[in-house]
Amino acid sequence: MQARFLAILVVSAIAGCSEPPLHRVLRAPRAAETELTPRIPSDTPSAVPGPPTIATPALAVLPVAPRAQAKESPAEGFCGETAIQEGLLLLGVYASQSHVNRLGRPTHPDLYSHELPVALRALGVRFTVFPGGGYRAFVAFSRAALARGKPVVAGVKILPTAHPEWGLDHFVLVVGESGDGDGGLLVDTTWGTRETTSDKRTRGISLVNASYGLRLDTIDLPAGHTLAHLAITQETEREITLHASCSEPARLEQRRALGEGAPVASVDVGRDPVTVRVPRDGATYFRCVARS
Repeated sequence: MQARFLAILVVSAIAGCSEPPLHRVLRAPRAAETELTPRIPSDTPSAVPGPPTIATPALAVLPVAPRAQAKESPAEGFCGETAIQEGLLLLGVYASQSHVNRLGRPTHPDLYSHELPVALRALGVRFTVFPGGGYRAFVAFSRAALARGKPVVAGVKILPTAHPEWGLDHFVLVVGESGDGDGGLLVDTTWGTRETTSDKRTRGISLVNASYGLRLDTIDLPAGHTLAHLAITQETEREITLHASCSEPARLEQRRALGEGAPVASVDVGRDPVTVRVPRDGATYFRCVARS
């Protein structure tokens, strides 16, 4: 059974992403405020990249495909926005990268480390901040998150770096453990690819600093409601097609905002995903409701 829903999309392109060593203070999560600012883009289809080829084996990989930064991202890139977009799919939320960027209220084109939590709070996401302690502590933090099915938005260096004084150069999403024996992690690069990395890497994405991480835990849901899982299957300039599923047979509900009362659409689902289509820009929330 299929249902046609409404929500959003972004078209993929590779871009850079970096930030200077400013604003490293993170605050505890507070009540979310949702802001929807949809717009109507032009209608041009975009191919969706297939699953990546991973050179090294990995363990405990989360069920989310790597995304690339949107073609409309600035020269600075939308790496933090892309990592958040990927992670939200595991929480039943679709949000365009541009929408994530707007919610972070940046004073510059892309989101910096202190603005990612602002965007997450506005989206209604509960998250846990990595408390620090170096590389080993970060790996332990990430592995504990993966064991619970939770992704981690991580700040990394890109080596050799043009800015050794910066705390981080780039954001990625931690989605698994490395299986190559180095004790590292598997990350989505935000360039539509996936690779393993550790603090031993001397070129490319490196966890040499390993000081910034946000574990995406959940969104607030009423009793009897659980998180849906989303996967992007097709994109156009106007619309995105998703597969939406629940962990067990349930009623799948769609809302334009987290706190919205009645759903704009709902459908009974089994263990197989249903296909839903949503507008490209903005955010849409899906949840699973136990059948009475």
